[in-house]
Amino acid sequence: PFINVHGKYMVDVVLDNIMPSQINSNVVLVTKKEHNVRGRLGGRSYTILELEEDTLGTLDTIMRAKNELDPEVPLLIANCDQLIRFDVNDFINISKNVDGHIVTFTSCNSHHSYVTIDGDFIHSIVEKEVVSNNAVAGVYIFKSTKEFLKAAEKIISRDIKAKGEFYVSAAIDLMIREGKKFICYDSRSIMLGTPQELERYLNYE
Repeated sequence: PFINVHGKYMVDVVLDNIMPSQINSNVVLVTKKEHNVRGRLGGRSYTILELEEDTLGTLDTIMRAKNELDPEVPLLIANCDQLIRFDVNDFINISKNVDGHIVTFTSCNSHHSYVTIDGDFIHSIVEKEVVSNNAVAGVYIFKSTKEFLKAAEKIISRDIKAKGEFYVSAAIDLMIREGKKFICYDSRSIMLGTPQELERYLNYE
């Protein structure tokens, strides 16, 4: 989280990218205790959950913070290593007939998860399998935290993993199969998660 990105910590760069401007948000950071995020974020007022051990994937990590989440409000989830060229205030504005937005971008790299589309809505989402050119960036908004948590609990209790890990994509795919509606929010996405991706961004962006 403290990698230097143009003179700022990566965690600060990502948080600045996804923070709505006019909404009183409760921000929960889930991190490894060894990173000492609590002691290095300065004046930011966040709930910080420090984990001693590795988790079984992104979905498991999020569920460690379950007690810090308000089930009655929307939920924005973001990975710690990407930048999205979007208006976050527009992204979180969910219409009545939609249950969530997923940031997608064009790719064919099997490192990502992918969605298939049927008309206006996402038909399915799969992890680490190129089933379309609509890759998932790792930023999501859910109209209902309660519904997301219900789906996440089902995925974990049923031990539904991809490559040995629990992923957000599995919870979303279950929600879709249960009748929830999600749409793509296509935006240019800059990955910072590998040394090569970070070097490309620092040198060319």
